Amino acid sequence: MRGADAEIEVHDNPLALLKIKTKTNATIEFNLANDIRAEKYENITNIIRIHGEIDGRIIMVAKGEAEISNESVRISLESLGSVLFMVDPLPDVSVNIQSQVFHEERISRYIGNKKIGARLLLQLNNSDEMIFSDMNVSCKVMKGRIKVVVNATGEGKAIILDVRNDVLNISKEIVVKIDNQSIQIAKSFEEVVNFSSEDPAKYYILNGTNGLQIVVCIPRFSTHTIDIIESEVTSVEAEEKETPGAGMALLAISIVLVALLVRRFRK
Repeated sequence: MRGADAEIEVHDNPLALLKIKTKTNATIEFNLANDIRAEKYENITNIIRIHGEIDGRIIMVAKGEAEISNESVRISLESLGSVLFMVDPLPDVSVNIQSQVFHEERISRYIGNKKIGARLLLQLNNSDEMIFSDMNVSCKVMKGRIKVVVNATGEGKAIILDVRNDVLNISKEIVVKIDNQSIQIAKSFEEVVNFSSEDPAKYYILNGTNGLQIVVCIPRFSTHTIDIIESEVTSVEAEEKETPGAGMALLAISIVLVALLVRRFRK
């Protein structure tokens, strides 16, 4: 829905995203239903925790203040930006990550800090794109492969892809490329979202019980293509990984054979 001063997006997906993008300074009020409570996080001023029949968060992706009462959450934005309401993902609907509640709260903080720009929920026959900042994202999902085209300007962002196991086989090796160039894997989730414009592109994979969550950071924006591909591990590669000393053993056998042949020739 689009008006003179704001745009509203509603996503019917596991996060039930409600996004309100303001074009001027604005005041937005959320009326709380019965048995729904709101509270602020300690030391986090731009996220409001929602408890009760629905659990989730209100995130201010702009400068502003929040006033909480028993009946409502009133948000006054001091600059242009967005206000997001996201429900905690339901089990067995999204990709289930260990310590899910903590992880979703961590994602919310980085969305509020403008480090995460989009989240894609990907299945073979049902995908959804949620954009948290000013960028355009298009995605093509195939069995064993994902192609994402991102177009934006300004500061770089990280993109989260929740990939169900009907798309990628979690037992196979996953290759991530940007603009047809392989990128390096980060050591942690924090490393891939805490980046500067001088850092190289990186990715990180979290294993879930029903899929993978792949986080890709693009430190500098223009138009980029992200390719995520299943890669078969050959039997030779598997043997080398399982027996790292196999090459040395073959070399030792070769030396012994040469020595025996030399001795026989001399006789």
